[in-house]
Amino acid sequence: LGLWWAATSLDSWPDLGDASSQEVLKIAADFVPPGSDGTPCWGDRRQEIVFIGVKMEEAGIEALLDSCLLTDEEMVKYTEQAQGAHPDAVKVDAAGKPSAI
Repeated sequence: LGLWWAATSLDSWPDLGDASSQEVLKIAADFVPPGSDGTPCWGDRRQEIVFIGVKMEEAGIEALLDSCLLTDEEMVKYTEQAQGAHPDAVKVDAAGKPSAI
């Protein structure tokens, strides 16, 4: 299995990736579609982080984490290098239906 559903072949998905399966549709709904500005679809890949605490400096934490993000130029370069390096096994169309690539 892949680390993400996008990298996992449909035959390894629940119900063998049957697009009429509620479980498959639930997984597909988690995919982020390509942006209208042409940004690529990263499927279900994303990072999430949660901080729990009292009297935390939210603005400072956000600023520090934001400074770690790629610039637009760096993201373009990464996207160019990443495309084709490890192609996804699955894509999800605008209607939320998965299909093998």
